[in-house]
Amino acid sequence: MSRLVAGVIGVVAASVLAACGSDDAAEPPEDRGELTIYSSLPLQGDSKPQSEDIVRAFELALEEREGRAGGYDINYVSLDDADPELGFWTPELAAANAWQAGKDPTTIAYLGDFNSGASAASVPILNNAGILQVSPSNTYLGLTRAAEPEEPDVYYPSGERTYARVVPADHVQAGALVAEMTTRECTDVFIVHHDEIYGLGLADAVEASAAEAGIDILGRTSLGARTSDEVVAAEPDCLLFAGLTQDGATEIANDLGQALPELRMFFPDGCAELAFAEAIDEEIQVRVFITNPTLDKLSYPEAGQRFYRDFSELHGRDPEPFAIYGYEAMSLVLDAIDRAGDAAAADESGRAAVVDAVFATTDRESVLGTYSIDAYGDTTLTAYGGYAVVEGEIAFDHVIEPAVIEPTTGPEITDPPDPPTESAVPEESEEPGAVSPIEGTWKGGEVTEDMVAAEWGRRAARFVFEANDAEEHLASTLELHGSTWQALVSVDGGPEQPAQGGTFSVEGDRIFFEETGYASYEYRYSLEGETLRITLVRSDAEPAAPGIPDDVFQYAHIEAAPFEKVG
Repeated sequence: MSRLVAGVIGVVAASVLAACGSDDAAEPPEDRGELTIYSSLPLQGDSKPQSEDIVRAFELALEEREGRAGGYDINYVSLDDADPELGFWTPELAAANAWQAGKDPTTIAYLGDFNSGASAASVPILNNAGILQVSPSNTYLGLTRAAEPEEPDVYYPSGERTYARVVPADHVQAGALVAEMTTRECTDVFIVHHDEIYGLGLADAVEASAAEAGIDILGRTSLGARTSDEVVAAEPDCLLFAGLTQDGATEIANDLGQALPELRMFFPDGCAELAFAEAIDEEIQVRVFITNPTLDKLSYPEAGQRFYRDFSELHGRDPEPFAIYGYEAMSLVLDAIDRAGDAAAADESGRAAVVDAVFATTDRESVLGTYSIDAYGDTTLTAYGGYAVVEGEIAFDHVIEPAVIEPTTGPEITDPPDPPTESAVPEESEEPGAVSPIEGTWKGGEVTEDMVAAEWGRRAARFVFEANDAEEHLASTLELHGSTWQALVSVDGGPEQPAQGGTFSVEGDRIFFEETGYASYEYRYSLEGETLRITLVRSDAEPAAPGIPDDVFQYAHIEAAPFEKVG
């Protein structure tokens, strides 16, 4: 039914209360107490060096302000959204990090996530809590504008925009990639993409920009066992890989570079890291081209060059490419707290004041140059860097000023979008002050074999289940707040771990769950005192997710599950 433990617990979930801040009166401006800024980045695997330097840049920006903004002491907490066993981010951990920040009554802002797919999981949770989120690296267009059906509104259940980014989105990067293809005389291109929102969105944007530039699309395919064969058979001039390093970028470059000696290969910012460059075969490196929003340090204004000098003095080397965006993301948030003035506070209105300050950013002079934040939450910066691979390292080559095709789907906005329709929120909450009877924290018991409506599979992830092993059970916690849900699970009495989450609504005796980035479920529920029972009615989940082999994926669901209210 679903992936990871969602298939087993059926639905386990929650989100952040929209009003989880303090109602205490503000202290005097000179000493108003403490606010907390969280960050969520993948601190494991290929992205570890990049993410660690972004954290160092966050800390540098805060240290330069002596740890204060708006009369508050600023506490910074770094969270990891990568699974140490898998070596890359997971939506479960991204959602759990957002949930942790949302429950903290001192939270004023959240920096991240690094990956666009991770932000697809965290944005709705933080949005429900009214917490400002600023990403130093997300480029997927659908987070701020219409790219796929229901985007971007699906990420903003409160109806208000709370997310912004300081890096140009993928419609800008697509223009930069196509400019590079034109410079290198590509008459046609074959597009290979990963089936995740970053890869899909970038592939769509490049396809549109390439067509505008007169470059033929010879083919397009997602990553799979026969991807290289498809590309070789088409014999393209050029290749676009739309994905991340850990999606198999180096294998694609080396395999196709050997098979097609004249092929020019183009890779996006998701591959602009040492782990990609150092794995490229030496004879192929000259035909690998990378775009990245980071420019050469001498291309930045004096403030940007000073950042590079300060970072190098502290750490004895230049930072990883996205570190300067991390520095600016933290700086923008601290400046917004200052600009919000006396209104800034970790309560509903105080958080809204800081969000408003970010969206009011106009002609900001920064380490990146001068930019504004538009009504969507996007930066007005458009310059991109063209990079090469030289002796196993990423080397800046030139600045790209791309021709940008503005997205044509979705309405232009000058104000935040309208609140959700009645069908998007529990009908029990329609009266002012009303609280859904299912809102709260619910503790589930063990999941036994007779509750599972399909055979166990096996997934090589955080939880591993032997086929039909009745001795391994799950216990679960459902967090249901506002219109969002979050799952926590425990295997055989172990500590609770984050599962997945999303949004939900209640209509009559039905609960409709949307699992962020995956599937939807309809359950019938009954409430008997402090006991909640759910029974699956319908699911559109597939037995396997893209990129996960069937033999390592569990496909099961619970016919009926009792949960006891504990909070």
